[in-house]
Amino acid sequence: MTWLRDHKRNSLVVGDDDGDEPKWVKEAAAELRKSQLEDRIAEFELHLEHIRKQLEAEKRRKSDDVPRFKRQKKVTVVAEDSEDEFLPNSNDRKSNGSGLAPDTIRLLRQLGDNVNKSIPDEGDEFMQEYYHTKIIFASRTHSQLSQFVKQLRLPVFDPVVSSSESVKHVPFSSRKQLCIHPKVSKLSSVDQVNDACLDMQKEKNKKCEFMLTNDSADKIRSSEFQEKVLSEIHDIEDLVTLGKESNVCPYYESRKTATMAEIVTMPYQLLLQRSSRKALGVELKDAIIVIDEAHNILDTISSMSSTSVSLTDVLPSLQGLQIYYDKFRNRLKGINKVYVAKLIKLVSALQDFLKSASQLPAKKTFPGTKVSQASILGSAGDLVNMHELEAYLQESKLVFKVESYLDSREQSGVKHSLFKIVSFLMEMSNPSADGQTCYGRRPGSNEVTIEYLLLDPSEKFRDLVDEARCIVLAGGTMEPVEDYKNFLFPYVPEQDVRVFSCGHVIPDTNLCVSTLDSGPSKKEFHFTFDKRDSSDMIDELGDSIYNLCGTIPHGVVVFVPSYQYLDKIIARWKTTLKGLSLWDKLSQRKSIFMEPKKASETEQVLSKYAEKISQGSGALLLSVVGAKLSEGINFSDNMARGVILVGLPFPNLLSTEMVAKGEFVKTETINRGGTPEMGKKAQRDFYLNVCMRAVNQSIGRAIRHANDYAAIILVDKRYGNDSQVREKMSGWIRDRLPTKSDWQSAYSSTTEFFREKHCI
Repeated sequence: MTWLRDHKRNSLVVGDDDGDEPKWVKEAAAELRKSQLEDRIAEFELHLEHIRKQLEAEKRRKSDDVPRFKRQKKVTVVAEDSEDEFLPNSNDRKSNGSGLAPDTIRLLRQLGDNVNKSIPDEGDEFMQEYYHTKIIFASRTHSQLSQFVKQLRLPVFDPVVSSSESVKHVPFSSRKQLCIHPKVSKLSSVDQVNDACLDMQKEKNKKCEFMLTNDSADKIRSSEFQEKVLSEIHDIEDLVTLGKESNVCPYYESRKTATMAEIVTMPYQLLLQRSSRKALGVELKDAIIVIDEAHNILDTISSMSSTSVSLTDVLPSLQGLQIYYDKFRNRLKGINKVYVAKLIKLVSALQDFLKSASQLPAKKTFPGTKVSQASILGSAGDLVNMHELEAYLQESKLVFKVESYLDSREQSGVKHSLFKIVSFLMEMSNPSADGQTCYGRRPGSNEVTIEYLLLDPSEKFRDLVDEARCIVLAGGTMEPVEDYKNFLFPYVPEQDVRVFSCGHVIPDTNLCVSTLDSGPSKKEFHFTFDKRDSSDMIDELGDSIYNLCGTIPHGVVVFVPSYQYLDKIIARWKTTLKGLSLWDKLSQRKSIFMEPKKASETEQVLSKYAEKISQGSGALLLSVVGAKLSEGINFSDNMARGVILVGLPFPNLLSTEMVAKGEFVKTETINRGGTPEMGKKAQRDFYLNVCMRAVNQSIGRAIRHANDYAAIILVDKRYGNDSQVREKMSGWIRDRLPTKSDWQSAYSSTTEFFREKHCI
């Protein structure tokens, strides 16, 4: 923000060097331009200050708890017995290539006009240029963006020209988050909300009451909404509230408001998808893009363009399509009937292929084994132009129509499946060297799936690199960084990449790091896949944790590689050989909690864990690397005075994704001039990098502010003697790694650390 204000300040004094006019004429013209812009900015700021005072007065009135009623626009409802709404949209208009209907695009353009000159319009060249360069801040979730917005409200930045200048911020989000229509907002999926919204814009008898037109009254409502948004720093929830209070669609109106913003925030899934950027009107040219929580960016880009289907998905989808076709066969227009029949043919081919694949020997459908589009779709693929079908589906909203009809007839068994099937068909029909179609397995079962995987995310990221002035990838756990250089922007010259890393905000005295190569009985810790099931080693792990819980106060969080291994550890600890079991002994020392497999139950477990700690009895939380608790959860202060990480959490190297990506990394290395041995090394490094990012992310849960303190214990001999593992750890941990890894050294240093903190 400081740079942006300086940049705008400098732009005011830059004159036009072209032309043959005398120097004094150019200087006079530049000074006049500067004076006009300063007056316009000052006028704008004064108006926003007036709006702020109005909003504050409105908040005070609401706090008096006086009931206030607002007249709502009349809502036109389609008769219950009408089935016309389920017919595909007319397809007699030419496609514009955007995936949006032409009347929608016209409406979006119309919404760019404005009548209130306090909010600059498209003809105000001075102000448009003044607010052209923006900061785009993206993070993974809305809660993380809300945290950023709270921090953005704290500082005051030097104004460019006026005595004070507020920060102009606009939050972007999807229709799913911003829709305030009472019916559409309740739809369960993003695709359904998008299609329902666009569908309502085309139908006169069910037009959305919150969608503004081009008449004067609506222009005034639009301008008033924009003023309120720009007058203060709002988050997504505030935007929804303003929309409801103003009877204005916050999704569409925020697009216009962003023209005058200095900072635009959004989930980075919206930033990274070209179609989403286009729909939102996000301008990348000359922008400063900041992507927070960027350690997830490679996986996020890949997952957005990857999808899988199984027979469990296909069967109900085909059944639903057939029900729809039988119902509307005689009412479908010619082109609609043709395309519905083509889609049924494609889904039928998909069903036949999956049925045949389920009968093949497992080695022929081993996860990661490539499979071609021709073998999946057979003759059906030859008869259908997939690009024409995709354009038709976008224009007609057929998938939404089918699912809406089935939902209305309580055919809920196909809910969401058809969107998934069509998404897979479209991804598979755009083959490139960046992706691959292959066999996989449905999670938690041996059911055969077909998966389309995006293997190279760099091309999806290229638009941002080509258009933006600067891109900042920020995160507390970005190590190791080489994957970003190799697979996110390999086309960027080395001299154009800057890596900046700083130490932690805490002093050295607030962190104690230990590595353990053995436990109290000196049994070696080496949690490789072939050794980690050893009962002796699991018992030694339990004894180590038991002893450490005696010296680490309050909360202790233990991370293990997987839920399966956690179940195995717990089962072993509960085994009673003589006297109390290890589990019983641990339970006497601290109350034990386990991370639930269902994300919906996490909050309840965390609440009970925190309650035990607040009561002073202490608690032990057994968690899984890569699950909910290892990302995005702040275990500050007494919630985690100790973090114990068990083993190295390598990904499942036999999974579809790892098989395909590992092979891709090896092939790419060789294609860039490397030897086969270099390709294999790159493949091994890729697997290790995935592992170490997960390690660094889990460790980072403990220290959350400058005065926090904790002990980190890394349990596996490789943390002590493997140089590659140590080099790939976050700098603030790597710099504090001890030279000794024996039990006595680790236990003594941990005990002394908490004694100095007056905890024991």
